[in-house]
Amino acid sequence: MSKSFALTLFACALAACGDNGAANPGPVDSGNRADSAVVADAPADAMPDATDGPPPPPVALNVNGDFETGDQSGWICNGGATCTVLNTDAHAGTYAGAATGLDQDYKGFRVNVLPLVCPDDPTCATGTTQLGKTLRFHAFIKPIGAATAIRLVLRWNCPADTMGGYTWLHNINDPVADTWNELMKDFEIPNCNYAGSNENLYLYTGTVGATEIRIDDLAITVAPTGQ
Repeated sequence: MSKSFALTLFACALAACGDNGAANPGPVDSGNRADSAVVADAPADAMPDATDGPPPPPVALNVNGDFETGDQSGWICNGGATCTVLNTDAHAGTYAGAATGLDQDYKGFRVNVLPLVCPDDPTCATGTTQLGKTLRFHAFIKPIGAATAIRLVLRWNCPADTMGGYTWLHNINDPVADTWNELMKDFEIPNCNYAGSNENLYLYTGTVGATEIRIDDLAITVAPTGQ
């Protein structure tokens, strides 16, 4: 055997010549073994980027805030107003609520908030609760014709604690007529004893001047922290 041929064989043995390294695969990663339950790491360019896209929107506690069921489920017609659902004048989607006969500022649509805050117990004595937490109320209201004000109001009554009152969450003076006006406000739910009625905490719309309004896209959510 020539000296050069022997050197060639020795080099091939070190480099695992002949089958792309199959003759000398080296140490076996347990993640690549056929009988292993460990899955090998995916290439870096195949991994999803956790920062891609905006965070998901918060889930609304209320139902049918956009009237897209085509009816008034989830809403109460307040104070003797006449409430209907329209498919001709929505802020978004297909449907919106319409309230007429608004000769008092408390008339219109309202939403019973207590079952949303205490879904397991209408007295808020047991189960899951949002008492003391900050919720966000967000809606769009369109006065038909001129109005001097539109507002979003929280009515709360804690009979066992002899506490209660009205809180104007958002008030818009001289809103733009025949235009969707946005109302939004974060508000802490009073942590008190609501026993006696499941309507001791509710949200309603108020209008001054206009006798007809449209309302749409009401969302009651847990307010994000740090905002």
